[in-house]
Amino acid sequence: MEADATSSSAATVTPPVAYATLTRRVNALVLDGVVMSLVFVLLLLIGEWLPDTTAAGRALIAAFVGFFLLYEPVLVSSRGGTIGHRLTNLRVVADRSGANPTFLQALARFLIKTALGMASFLTMAFTARHQGVHDRITRTTVQIRNLAVARAGAYYAERPAPDERGLPPAWRRFAVIVLYLVVVFLLYGIADVTLRSSACLRTRSCSFAEELGQSILGALWLVASGYCIIAGWRGQLLGARRRPPDPPIEESSV
Repeated sequence: MEADATSSSAATVTPPVAYATLTRRVNALVLDGVVMSLVFVLLLLIGEWLPDTTAAGRALIAAFVGFFLLYEPVLVSSRGGTIGHRLTNLRVVADRSGANPTFLQALARFLIKTALGMASFLTMAFTARHQGVHDRITRTTVQIRNLAVARAGAYYAERPAPDERGLPPAWRRFAVIVLYLVVVFLLYGIADVTLRSSACLRTRSCSFAEELGQSILGALWLVASGYCIIAGWRGQLLGARRRPPDPPIEESSV
């Protein structure tokens, strides 16, 4: 009887939760981009065969917009992930139910991710369950679908709870991060205007060196913004720094 109980309890042990790495999630995005591009090309080919009328044009535009807006929310809410998620062994899980997100959750998640772009993934660097901004707001996580076939290094375990002793309040860290982001953006704008010629600014006829300089400057701006977000939340920016721990109290000898 005891052996049966032991084997039964062992059989019901839930596997550890494995969270997707940023690389794997980006791979899923790229695959979904390929799928959407193929569908858009197919719609364009269909449009060539449609009659040249206003109604047909509107129907084609509605198909483009509808597929763009509904592709991810419908698949995430019904199947737990898009084609890209499936091919990379990922699934989106709602915190409350432990199952697929609702359609409204999936739609909000997609819209937030689309609005923020890759910046939405920056918070994966310091959240316990490796969540992006769109995951945190919609209370979802992206997990490995089948851990048995996942390669080592393709997933993360949950981070231990961070030590928040000495950290300023969350509102203060958020305010300081916003202030730093505004300053970084202003510096980026000043540098961009300074490095470009008047002809480039007026007519957008920029030289190769100016185009390259803009690309490098844009990359530096993104890196600096990401650093401000991560360092600010960890209490490493001036204005919202973590207080050093109090020194231990030594007991006086009698």
